[in-house]
Amino acid sequence: MSKIKTVIVVLLLVLAAGGSAFYGLTRFYQTEILPNTDKSLAGSEKLILDKLRAEAFIQIQALNAHSRDSALVDFLTQLPSTDGQAPDAMKSTLEPVAKKLQEPMEKIRASIKAEKLSILNEKGMEIVKVPGGLSLKSIEGLPIVKDCLSGTMRDGMYELDGKLSQLAAVPITNASGKAIGCLMSSQALGKARLHVLSKNSGHDLALLLRKKVQATTLDKSV
Repeated sequence: MSKIKTVIVVLLLVLAAGGSAFYGLTRFYQTEILPNTDKSLAGSEKLILDKLRAEAFIQIQALNAHSRDSALVDFLTQLPSTDGQAPDAMKSTLEPVAKKLQEPMEKIRASIKAEKLSILNEKGMEIVKVPGGLSLKSIEGLPIVKDCLSGTMRDGMYELDGKLSQLAAVPITNASGKAIGCLMSSQALGKARLHVLSKNSGHDLALLLRKKVQATTLDKSV
């Protein structure tokens, strides 16, 4: 007799906002439990959400511990102006200073066990990311970035390149306490993360985005 699997289907509702989607961890998705499933599923949604909230809190605390690192503060305070420059000119201006920051950022990324780590300037532009290097990608429209540049630590879920990532961002401030940029980490919510959450909940999971399965812990034979 084949094994009967109980599945929690996590349906992620995407809200388009300027070509992107933002999710606060307290309300970033709604869970649809398949009809007629066992009552043991009660509380599984809360267990998964609590796990994600706990991970986000830990990541924010880890980022905050590094937000005052002199290498990061000095980088942003001494960042050359690129106002009015074309993309190629901006790259030429920032690439030399960006290379100097990659090693310190890689050490921070390893110490906080982040999948990706970015530093943003005061205009919400991602200047350097690791792995990667010089980025020059503007993400100022994300609420998480707006809040961070206003001086508030924040977390959320963001659809990035067709995948959902759990983001955490903390302000980087100058000597007077003004936010001059952000330190942001990201962790993809894919199959590997679902397996961890599956072990915590005791159920198999499937992640849906825009009505398509993005990842699942189910065997292909099921």
